[in-house]
Amino acid sequence: MAPKIPVCGKIEDIIAKTLTYRVHMHTHCLHIRTNNVVERLSREIRRHTRVVGIFPNPESYLRLVTMYLMEYSEDWSVTRFS
Repeated sequence: MAPKIPVCGKIEDIIAKTLTYRVHMHTHCLHIRTNNVVERLSREIRRHTRVVGIFPNPESYLRLVTMYLMEYSEDWSVTRFS
């Protein structure tokens, strides 16, 4: 039979875990925000490729995606540093 832990000890453990989460929450938020940007960019690439429909070869698909990413990067750098 396991020894019984007093209720106060459990409460202290819960508080410690909660505070640990709050301390590290900032790093988690950065990952979530970054992930959302990547997902949004991925959706935009899919949207652009659906407009074209069928690509004659993989190189044409790569050119379209590359041009979109270059445009996105340029827009991002202009808005970020101005």
